Amino acid sequence: MKKTARFFLLPIGLLFFILGTVGIFLPILPTTPFYLLSIYFVSRSSNKVTQWIQSRHFYKTHVRAFQENKTMTISHKIKLIVSLTFVFGLAFYFSNHLHLRIILTAIWFVHVIYFTIFVKNPKKLRCNCAKQEDI
Repeated sequence: MKKTARFFLLPIGLLFFILGTVGIFLPILPTTPFYLLSIYFVSRSSNKVTQWIQSRHFYKTHVRAFQENKTMTISHKIKLIVSLTFVFGLAFYFSNHLHLRIILTAIWFVHVIYFTIFVKNPKKLRCNCAKQEDI
């Protein structure tokens, strides 16, 4: 990527980070999409930042396997669905509009279907038990 393009990516990433942080306090602004955009733009601006993000424990345990193999362990799926249910449940509880509740339920349902059906479990290595008995 050209150096001039990288020069503009870092400020854009920082802007999205600020918007995401403001979104914590203002319910009008969504936090997660801004943080994801922030990570995208900042990581594109510098190879060092990309390596730093990929060296973090959270990235190694939760993101790498999904990014490389499109797989997720059952325990990670359960944790993800429970946290999604909690967050969407809070939004559902505090919303007074029927249309918003319908949209929240539909989005939650799509997430649950996607992670349970379309995201596969990693294949486990199976041992050959017949060879172990010979020992």
